[in-house]
Amino acid sequence: MTQEEILAMEAGIRLDIEVAENLMGKQIVAGRTASSSSQIITTSEVPHYSTDISAAWQVVERIVGAGFCIAPKVIITNDEVGWYCSILSNAPREEGKVVALGDTAPEAICKAARRYVEEVGND
Repeated sequence: MTQEEILAMEAGIRLDIEVAENLMGKQIVAGRTASSSSQIITTSEVPHYSTDISAAWQVVERIVGAGFCIAPKVIITNDEVGWYCSILSNAPREEGKVVALGDTAPEAICKAARRYVEEVGND
């Protein structure tokens, strides 16, 4: 997925599935599953990472656990509010830095996290 495609995504199930599969290591299956594995979930069980801040916090914990810093910040310009999220290495260098914008903190976090996977990798 290209940077432009990621940044053009809106908050919702499509972005949630992208984060679940590519960052959180979940396998998404259609319909019902009798699997006892917490890594295999149905589309209806996908956490609302891009719209629910408590679910987005799991994304933050995953990024921090991989040794990166993540910083969502509110942006206010001319009566409009948005969110900016950056992810960068804890090392004193700029390698691996990704940024994203969103209407809400969870959306910005998810877009930055998805870009992180695409550009830096998911170790």
